[in-house]
Amino acid sequence: MFRINNISLRASTAATKFGAEIPLKPGLNIVSARNSAGKSTALQAIIYGLGLERSLSPSLEVPLPYALRQRLHAAPELAYQDVISSHVELELQNNSGQRVLLHRDIVGGAERKLIRATIYSGEHAEKRDFFVHDPGAAQNEDGFHKFLEKFLGWTLPSVPTFDGREVLLYVEAIFPMLFVEQKRGWSTIQGPLPTHFKIQDLNRRVMEFLLDLDVAKLRRRQSELRLQLSELTSQWHAVGTELRAAAGVGFKVSAFPPEPRGAASALSISFEAFNDDKWVPLDEHIVSLAKEAEEIEIDFSQNVEDAAPGLQLQLARSRERLEELNVRMSSIRQEWVLLHADAQSLRERIATLDVDLTRNKDAAKLKRLGSVIGSAAATHVCPTCHQELQTELLPTSSSPAMAIEENVEFIRSQLKLCNANLSSNLRSMEQVQELHAAVQQEVQSVQQRIRQIRGELTKPATSVSRASLMRSVEIASAIDNAKKLLQSLAGLRDGLVLIAERHKTLSEELKSIGKQELSPEDLEKIEYFQSNLRKRLENYSFKSFNPSEISLSDDNFRPLVVSRTDVGVLERELGFEMSASDGIRMKWAYYLSLLQCSQKFSTNHPGVAVFDEPGQQAMELDSIRSFLVDASHFSPRDSQIIVAATYENVAPLIPELSALDVNRVHFDGLLLQPL
Repeated sequence: MFRINNISLRASTAATKFGAEIPLKPGLNIVSARNSAGKSTALQAIIYGLGLERSLSPSLEVPLPYALRQRLHAAPELAYQDVISSHVELELQNNSGQRVLLHRDIVGGAERKLIRATIYSGEHAEKRDFFVHDPGAAQNEDGFHKFLEKFLGWTLPSVPTFDGREVLLYVEAIFPMLFVEQKRGWSTIQGPLPTHFKIQDLNRRVMEFLLDLDVAKLRRRQSELRLQLSELTSQWHAVGTELRAAAGVGFKVSAFPPEPRGAASALSISFEAFNDDKWVPLDEHIVSLAKEAEEIEIDFSQNVEDAAPGLQLQLARSRERLEELNVRMSSIRQEWVLLHADAQSLRERIATLDVDLTRNKDAAKLKRLGSVIGSAAATHVCPTCHQELQTELLPTSSSPAMAIEENVEFIRSQLKLCNANLSSNLRSMEQVQELHAAVQQEVQSVQQRIRQIRGELTKPATSVSRASLMRSVEIASAIDNAKKLLQSLAGLRDGLVLIAERHKTLSEELKSIGKQELSPEDLEKIEYFQSNLRKRLENYSFKSFNPSEISLSDDNFRPLVVSRTDVGVLERELGFEMSASDGIRMKWAYYLSLLQCSQKFSTNHPGVAVFDEPGQQAMELDSIRSFLVDASHFSPRDSQIIVAATYENVAPLIPELSALDVNRVHFDGLLLQPL
């Protein structure tokens, strides 16, 4: 729980200093003044002082009237004076007794993104500056909303957005469930919550957090597990990329699964080398090279004349091998061209099927809505004049056509098949490209060998032959490279095993969580919330429906009306079916019932509820009385309710309120007065 001890407003002109003090206490506080006197200004100062403008709109406009930004006067009959400087100060206190004084300038002072804080711990006072409305304000130590999160004793969860990111459930997203501001706050039962953060299922996530439901913890854990699994998969792919880069031309990584599937999947990964027109395991390739090296006899005294017969034989074999490789290259290119054409054809087919699927789904939708256009061929009835059509005008068919729903399913199956074929086709193209690169490298190697032999044969007969030596050096270098590849694989395999084992463990935990459902403790909280909501609606004279018909949605906890019909039980959200005044009563009952849950259960609700002008829609005096008396019964030990009300609406209730434990702060004139 936290509470607001004091709101202080200051504005200076060239001639006068104006100000207002609004001391607040635990329990019910009523700030009253006449219309347009500034009572809402006192509450809007809470939003501004806490840097919560984004709970109202993404524009970051100062939610304060011109009296604190441009001009003001002490009374309606006096001339206006231009504001030179102004600021807001809030004194807050949390559940552990820690106090903080916040200072935020409006005009004529420091940048608005700066909030100055004096933090009191016993007799010690620490001054700190924080920033708001810049990246990091909710995550960094110098961000004010990070400080506010700690001050409230919260641990904000990460939630998914509609654009695929994970963000914090920002304080600004939660605050509209604690503060009902006058202009837009009364338009909906929940919030209105800010949609510009693009958070998925925002209403549900805010309510789950405030009520501290177990289902939210499970969902957060599920989100954390998915994020960790995604990171492990990224690491897995990064290692795969590293291995492929290390392999280079003439080698490839084999048995590398697209996803980690346990230690066995990591241990099965190996390198293959292109050898004798096929891919062979790397260790076999090393053995083959070593055997070839043993067969090469190096005689440093042998001259070109003596070596000529052997060189001629090598030259003939190399030319024969080059011809074979050129034929193979041509075959590989043709294969790649065919695969590329197939891939292009599949892409075009998929694009056509996407269009057909959209058209058929739209047709199915129109059919469900009752459209008969386009059904003449099936019914032999004109959709316009409803007369029977002559069969001569219609195409004949020996078998009935598929229904629209069957078309949709058929096209979906075709799309699935085409996409699978395209994926297979693309994998084949990658393999062909690897083979092409390997063959091309061997072509270059054979061409170089031919040049070397021809160079040897053109030397003087008495020159020393170096061909065998050079080939021996090439083989030794190839063996050395292959062994380095094996070493790199061994070095990375341990990391792959760890990634795979961790991925398996987290996947099993994610599977064990399964579908999130409300726990017995969650259901108890919701039932308590719902029960108190119904009692309050009855107490506040809610008439649009019988309060016993009101329940809370399991999905987003919005109020529903449950009615029994001949068809069965019908649930629908409350909207225009309620009268405007009952909409206000529902808002009172919902926010106070939510607050009451924090008095009975362990929740994240901070124990504060703020209502700016609850007497909307010319609310009946008896209903206002019921609301304020109800609010006064909340324990001051762990709740604070702040109400800004027009004096005329509460004046008849002053004698009754005076007998209750209510803190009244009344302004006879304008809120801001000369100091």
